[in-house]
Amino acid sequence: MARRWRTAGRWALVAAAVIALHLLVLGWLGRLPAPARILDAARIVEAHLLSPPAPPAPVKMTPPHKPAAPREAAKPAPAPEQPAVATAPSGTDTAASESGEPQAASVPPAPPAPAIVRPAGAPDDAAHFALPPSTALRYDTYVNGIRNQNGTLRWTTDGKQYAMEVETSIPFLGRYAFQSTGHIDAYGLAPDRYTEIRGRRGPATATFERGTRPGGTSAVTFSRNGGSVPLTPGMQDRFSVFMQMVGLLRGAAQRYATPGDTLPFQVVDTRDAEAIRVQFVGEESVAVAGGRNVQARHFVRLPRHADDRRVVEVWLAESLGWMPARLRQTEPNGLQFELVWQGRE
Repeated sequence: MARRWRTAGRWALVAAAVIALHLLVLGWLGRLPAPARILDAARIVEAHLLSPPAPPAPVKMTPPHKPAAPREAAKPAPAPEQPAVATAPSGTDTAASESGEPQAASVPPAPPAPAIVRPAGAPDDAAHFALPPSTALRYDTYVNGIRNQNGTLRWTTDGKQYAMEVETSIPFLGRYAFQSTGHIDAYGLAPDRYTEIRGRRGPATATFERGTRPGGTSAVTFSRNGGSVPLTPGMQDRFSVFMQMVGLLRGAAQRYATPGDTLPFQVVDTRDAEAIRVQFVGEESVAVAGGRNVQARHFVRLPRHADDRRVVEVWLAESLGWMPARLRQTEPNGLQFELVWQGRE
C-alpha cells in the first residue's frame, strides 16, 4: 500500500512541473512585440519625372532713339603760331602719350659683368702681337755683381715654328742651358717642349701635349716628378714668357706704357704651373756694354704669394727691337743672377 502512494506522489510532482513549465512559456510569449503591420497597397505613391518648363519667350529689344546731331559751333580765330621748341622725347614717352596708357616704370640697367682676366696675348690681342725676327744676342753674366763668362740668347723662327736657347756657364757649378721650342697660334707663342739643364744634373723637361690625351684633352707633363697639369690657352714656359712680352710690345707698345699696367700669364717650369702677373714699373736708362745707355721699359714679376721673396725683372729696349737689355733674378737668400746686353753674334 505504501508503495502505491509513493508511485502516485511521483506522478503528481511530474504533472505539477509540466503545468508550471507551460505557464512560463505562455508568459514569455506574451512579452513579444506585436507583428509589423502590412502596408496598404493603396497608399504606395509612385514617383514620376516631370518635364522642364518651357523657356520664356525672348524680349524684343527696341533700339534707342538716336538724338539729332548738335549744330557745329563757330570756330574761333586761329591763334598766332609759336616757335617750336626742339625736344627729343623718348620713344617710350611718345608711345605712351599716343595710346593714352600710363607709362611703365623704366628698368634700371644691369650691373656690368666683372672683368675676366685673360692671359696676355689672348685671341683678341692677336692683331697686337708681332713675332720677333730670328736673332742671336750675347750677354755679360754676373753673379752678385761679379762678371762671369758670356751668355747667349738664340732665337729662330720661320713664322710658324720657333726655337729659343739661353745658355751660360757658372764657375764651380757648370753649364746652365734653357730651351723652349714650339709653334705660333692665336695667343702668340705656344710652347711644345721646355728643357732645363742645371749644372751637372741631367735634363728636365716639360712637354705640352695638346689634344693628345685620353678624350682629346690637353696637359703639360713633367719628366722629373711624373706629374701633369692641365694645359690652358696661352700658357708659357719660364723663358718663352719673355719672348711673348717682346712680341706684345713689338705689336702695340703703347698698350703697356703706363706704370702699373699688368700682364697676366700662366707659366710652367719643370715641376708645376703657376699664375704670374708682370707689372710695368716705368721707363729707365740701362747701362749696357761699351759704356752705352739705352732706354728700356722695366717690368717686374709681382709676388706670387705672401712669402714670395724671389724677384724676377726684365728691361725691354725699343732700340734693340724690344729684346731684353737686362735680365735679373734675385733669390730669397740674396744671391743675384744678371744678364746685360753686350751685342749681336
